[in-house]
Amino acid sequence: MGASSPQLAAMMAATAAKALALLAERAEYSAASGPELRQLAPGGGAAAYGPVSPNASQLRNIALCSQLQETHRSLSTLLARLPPTAAPALGGALGAVQAAAVDCVAPIFRAVVEACEERLLRMHEWPGYGGAGDSGDVTSTSPHVAEAAALLGDFR
Repeated sequence: MGASSPQLAAMMAATAAKALALLAERAEYSAASGPELRQLAPGGGAAAYGPVSPNASQLRNIALCSQLQETHRSLSTLLARLPPTAAPALGGALGAVQAAAVDCVAPIFRAVVEACEERLLRMHEWPGYGGAGDSGDVTSTSPHVAEAAALLGDFR
């Protein structure tokens, strides 16, 4: 290729970076927001103890995150093949796409962490856990640990 190829690659990378930045911005605007993102069960909040199933807002953000992640994954493979003058422009824009993907699902992850913490903090209330009522049975599982494990399984 001629001497203009690195310059052409840099121009194309700059154009693609602008498009990726716009994609990240639009993703932030189209992502669902509000308290429904933190609900872990239909009709319940973070303290609900039933099985977890995603609501429409969560599904929307999960799908958006998946699409952004796929875009990031697909274009990241190009960075190693680009000339050194073109890679930085595209790399920064891909970082913005990755950040937008994480922002879409961050409230859901925070809600799960808080729900697990709340369940585990209730362990001291379990009758067979230490204190005068300790039965000495170390093979049984606390119902709070079982709830946290079930929550994580549903979340997965």
